[in-house]
Amino acid sequence: MTKKQIILSLIILFLLSFLVSFIITKYITYQKERLLEVADSVIDCELNIELITENELEKNENIIGKLIIPKINLEAPIQEGTSQKVLRFAIGHFEESSFFDGNVALAAHNRGNITNYFADVKNLTFGDEIIYKTRMGERRYKVCEIKEIEETDWSVIFNSEENMITLITCINNKPEYRLCVQGIEK
Repeated sequence: MTKKQIILSLIILFLLSFLVSFIITKYITYQKERLLEVADSVIDCELNIELITENELEKNENIIGKLIIPKINLEAPIQEGTSQKVLRFAIGHFEESSFFDGNVALAAHNRGNITNYFADVKNLTFGDEIIYKTRMGERRYKVCEIKEIEETDWSVIFNSEENMITLITCINNKPEYRLCVQGIEK
């Protein structure tokens, strides 16, 4: 190879490496921008859900109600179902339980998620107030039972003759158990 060919090869190699570096940088920048857009939309979605008003409750067909627990400063939307998709942004209503009369059973995350609505449910005590609002009306309950149940014990969501509410969430470091807080209508 002549000196000219070596220099030309080095220039071509330099230009190719510059071009590859440029393309990789552009691709990384593009991916970062896309991630930021996704993060922004998740944050917007979370904020919109948390700031739900009575008018939005009536308009949004995915939201079936709102749970308010004054002691722990909780005010959160409720959606039908308990899938991970539902629990990611709302409190979930067990479809097997009553919607308004009888036993209304709800579930939510308490850690490790965008919304951890039941993070402070463990701080509830007997007599604390739980307010459940839906299109059908409002019910007020007072906490009457707090217990650990096995993760396979779904008897707590069965319907009852009296109006009650059942809140279920995980227990830290006890994956085989759930915290169950029940309230009876005042």
